[in-house]
Amino acid sequence: MEVSFLSDNVKELLCSTNTELLSSPTCHLQLPQGTIQWKSLQHVFKDLDHLPPDYTEHVQMLAPVCFKISSWLKTQNIEDLKAKYSKHLQWTGQPEVFYECFDVLQSNNACSTHVSLLLLTATLERAMGDVYLTKNSPCPSMLKDLLAAPELCSLFGCTAIKMLHILIGPPTSLNLRNIFWHGFASPGEIPIMYAYFLIMIAVSLGEVLCSNHELVQIPHRQWFTFSNINLTKQTTTVIENVEKDELMAIIYNSNFIQKNMICLWEQALQYYYAGRFGLFLMLLLPQMEMGVRTVFVQANNCPHRLVTAESSVLFTTFDEMLCLQVEDGKKNDLIAKVGESYMEMLMDLLVYKEGPRLRNHLSHGEINFYQVDKETADFVLYVCLSWACLFLNTDYTDTKTNGMMEKLKIHGQDYKSIFHYKVVLKRMLFQLFTSLKKWQGIELPTTDQLICEQNTTDDKLNEMLSQVIQQIVNNFTQLSSVDRLLLANHDLSTLEILCENICLSTLFRPKIEQEVTTILQKIVHQSQCISENILQVTSLRYEQLSKKELRSRQRKNYSILITSIPTILNALNLVSFIVVTELYMSTNLPDVTLPDQLYLIKFLKQVLQFTENMATNTSIEHNKWSEGLILVASFLKKVTHFYEKQKF
Repeated sequence: MEVSFLSDNVKELLCSTNTELLSSPTCHLQLPQGTIQWKSLQHVFKDLDHLPPDYTEHVQMLAPVCFKISSWLKTQNIEDLKAKYSKHLQWTGQPEVFYECFDVLQSNNACSTHVSLLLLTATLERAMGDVYLTKNSPCPSMLKDLLAAPELCSLFGCTAIKMLHILIGPPTSLNLRNIFWHGFASPGEIPIMYAYFLIMIAVSLGEVLCSNHELVQIPHRQWFTFSNINLTKQTTTVIENVEKDELMAIIYNSNFIQKNMICLWEQALQYYYAGRFGLFLMLLLPQMEMGVRTVFVQANNCPHRLVTAESSVLFTTFDEMLCLQVEDGKKNDLIAKVGESYMEMLMDLLVYKEGPRLRNHLSHGEINFYQVDKETADFVLYVCLSWACLFLNTDYTDTKTNGMMEKLKIHGQDYKSIFHYKVVLKRMLFQLFTSLKKWQGIELPTTDQLICEQNTTDDKLNEMLSQVIQQIVNNFTQLSSVDRLLLANHDLSTLEILCENICLSTLFRPKIEQEVTTILQKIVHQSQCISENILQVTSLRYEQLSKKELRSRQRKNYSILITSIPTILNALNLVSFIVVTELYMSTNLPDVTLPDQLYLIKFLKQVLQFTENMATNTSIEHNKWSEGLILVASFLKKVTHFYEKQKF
């Protein structure tokens, strides 16, 4: 007997189909063109306006309706579908998804229901969200909240929306979306009729919209794209050119993967090697969650949580598994079982704000399934294989795959976060340093071209800036273990070395660290803007001067800019020292008293305000160099005051 990961009540609700329940054999559920006759359906469900907390009765009534309509739809072919319903699927913005789902269902593949329902639920959620936005904004982020929105009832009719409530709505309903996207459904376990019925619902909803003359055009939202996936490339080199039979050897011999789910992994890999990376992710991400849940329940000794919960209890999903504590307040022993590096992989992939958060974006229909790149798929495959190799059968040996598995284990144990907010800040700092180094190549006019008068105020500011940096270094070396000799010079090279040697603690850090790091990120971003402004303005003004295109006033402004460059550079150097030293010391923040934490945050906000104002003054539209120097002088006083009092 196949293992099921549905609780008894949920399985009974989903899998029992009593075709005798259809009250009247003469009840016409379909219009002549095959679409749903909503009035007839409303007759079947007399009390749809008052759905109870428990949907059991309605689900039992819906099953024969789904059976009848799906039986009819099975008699059609793809050409029939396109000819009859192409117009009525345009509202979704992705009619090709529904054609693909129909094709897959007709193939009778073991994974047909999975592929279709995963695609359909995500695509319908996105499409209905687009329709909602024609009436209101912002769009609800949860499907159950979207279905509860009165705007959809007014556009589609309450009967249609209540049908969707029963099919893909809250936990008390069939809850098809969550059961599939969280990896609970086994291949062939859920009746295929629900997938056919969802296709016909989409067509019938389109028919309603076509008859709604108020809704002329439905604008579709931009797809979510993740531009930083290239940062994972160095990590995924370990699986470059891996052969399919090597992957299958791992899948067949890992306890991370439930045996009755193997065909889903096989289908996912078929999509991967066919270059259909969106469908690969769609199948594999729920299976990865299933695998992690298997390990989670073993580590925390809660085997009952491997199956779907009843409607009154939350499912065991990544939301809980990727927390420091489990629901009863006890420590999550999954962390100790697999190690922090493996948890970091999942946090990078699924949780961190700067990461791709793929499962969330994909399941809510925010990613185009047909435009996912290989780099994204490689990262997911790397994470899945790393976890699978962690739980290989002890008696498994294979000379062909041993080398790759050992590499995966070594890489997995050494994995460092890529998208944690502290790591992102560190990366931003190096980008800033790279930009500041370009200042050495700034072309300056000769004295024959432009006369620049040196201001003694600038010299004093630069001397004060140097003194404040020395003060920061003194404070820092007293509070940290960093050798004072390492900071003998106060230049960019010193900052780079210091930044490179920061050991970051990233897993499950206190909120105060995130709050401070977020401000530091904004400071670095504004500093980068200042640096790019200077590079842009100096290049433009030098070119204009060479071509004799500068008027008298512009030449004077350019002269002030040139004499201001050393001071602005030193000010950015000071800001960089503040950011790097605070990042270095951020791990100690939880031990700092609340008043001192608040004092630090207040100071960092002052630093941020300074960089924001400087970014404005140095922009090509403003060119306010004298005002910028005044800002530097005022900023120096605030920095001096803070570090004179700093005790942490």
